[in-house]
Amino acid sequence: MKRLLIVLGLCLAISAQAQTITTNPPSLPTISGDCTNSGNALTCTKTNSAAFAASATTDTTNATNISAGVLGSARGGAGSVSGALKANGSGAVSGAACADLSNAAASCSTDATNASNLSAGTMASARLPSGLSQVLGSLRGANMNTTADQAIAIRSAITKFTVSGIMVTNCTGSLTLAVGGFYPTTAKGGTALVANTQAYSALSGTSILLPTTLVATTLTTAYTVSNIYLSLTTAAGSAATCDSYILGTDLT
Repeated sequence: MKRLLIVLGLCLAISAQAQTITTNPPSLPTISGDCTNSGNALTCTKTNSAAFAASATTDTTNATNISAGVLGSARGGAGSVSGALKANGSGAVSGAACADLSNAAASCSTDATNASNLSAGTMASARLPSGLSQVLGSLRGANMNTTADQAIAIRSAITKFTVSGIMVTNCTGSLTLAVGGFYPTTAKGGTALVANTQAYSALSGTSILLPTTLVATTLTTAYTVSNIYLSLTTAAGSAATCDSYILGTDLT
């Protein structure tokens, strides 16, 4: 019985010691390098002496967290590529060429601002610069068997011009009797550019060209009309047609 009491006393003593808790452990030893400590707090800001990148504490697998820089083309971004872009279907982006465009015109890779690169077609008159001597207007197939007014429209882009010549050519039929002039207004009005006595009998074939005789004041007048009128005094007397051209300088 005495032995049992001794054993019970030892158990009670051990139990009392086990419930003793240390509430203020000693501070951690001083640390240098990648980590520092303050009391019981350990803080690490580097790894192998290299400071953590900003992305160490930011989830950069979420694109909304990427707020600066340019994503490289190898990663599906534009990288340093500028201008039109194309994708390869696997996430990579690169510069696009004219051949990559489904609707590219032939001029895509040709400098069409350089006239020497134009090898086909006809340049619209509206694209010609002002100040050039040129065909200002024309009337194809004018009826030479009527004394009615026939308008020769001046190109719409031209609002002021001088006349240096009026040519008639490509005539069909007999023009032995045809006589008449060119005027700045209808009903043979205004000062004639070509007198009403101009004869067209010399135009006996389609290849013959007749430079009409201009009235002297025509060469010293700046016109602002939109039409010049062919108006014969005497008709050809039978079916006949000619092409008429107003030549001059655009002063617009």
